[in-house]
Amino acid sequence: SIAEWKRKLKTVKIADPREKPRVKNCNTLIAQTIITQFIKDKYNTQKISSIFDLGTNNYTWLLMNGNRMIHKYSGETGLGIGFKAGKVTNASINRAKKKLKPLLVLNSRLVSNSHVLATAIFRKATNLGVFGKWVSKNQPSSFQVLSAEQELKYNFQAIRLSFQELSDFLAFDIGGGSTEFISFKDNHYHGKSVGLGLRLLKETCNTHQERLGLFQKELDKVRFKAQGKLIGIGLTASYLSLVVKRIKHYIPSLVHKSCISKIELEELKETIWSKDDDQNSHKTLLGYLMEPHNLEILALSVDFILLILDKFAASEFVVCDYGIAYGYTASWKDLKH
Repeated sequence: SIAEWKRKLKTVKIADPREKPRVKNCNTLIAQTIITQFIKDKYNTQKISSIFDLGTNNYTWLLMNGNRMIHKYSGETGLGIGFKAGKVTNASINRAKKKLKPLLVLNSRLVSNSHVLATAIFRKATNLGVFGKWVSKNQPSSFQVLSAEQELKYNFQAIRLSFQELSDFLAFDIGGGSTEFISFKDNHYHGKSVGLGLRLLKETCNTHQERLGLFQKELDKVRFKAQGKLIGIGLTASYLSLVVKRIKHYIPSLVHKSCISKIELEELKETIWSKDDDQNSHKTLLGYLMEPHNLEILALSVDFILLILDKFAASEFVVCDYGIAYGYTASWKDLKH
């Protein structure tokens, strides 16, 4: 019972951080054991499979029970931090390995069928082949570096699966290493990939205005016209929903299909650029960041989307919380949303 656990935990002495630990920290292993046993008790593990979407700045992990999604989790890879001259730094590679290793171990205990999809940073970097081999070594899987066309296709399929009621739409996915635009009208699909993303622009440009200028230049080349709903797909849009709507704990039903207005983005922009760190709204905002350095990325994403809204004369956009990894499963038979 809860009361028994409380009594037991009170007997545990808090360790002095200055002393060398006498017992190995096994919290990660314990968490893995609990999650593994829970899933084994609830689902037929022979049908469990997983999809990893490894991006320039973040990753997404999906667990599928047959053709039904049962869990989704996202975190930061930071692979693009320090990216220069076509190479990812050793520090960024080691940081990503440290963050992914516990998840890969857990995943290997849960599934025998795993798919790893690598995106923009793996196309741009010349030294990530070894990282791909490391992933395959720690998690037997099919490792695939997606082309820009495949990213567009899987994003489109994710929207079609989760917005089946829409006959036409315009969508965007602002990633860490690239940005995708998708147009769907009269049952015809068109896509355009722009080789600019939040993380890599931050690493290669010195100022916020320089980054905005480059993005505006590429945005001007997108010839799609405004039509139907404007949809923001992927982690950037989902994360903005958490911040704008002040959703403290990720709940898919609150994020997916949430609507973010231009007015809300302008208010968020004002809060981000506030110089008064004592301002309550600014302090609240910092509580939603996974890492303190993400504030600059958040500011850039807000301005990018404001530019997109202006281009297509839109006053709002709708969030699609299911991205590339989910769209990848569309080729599986009898997929259930």
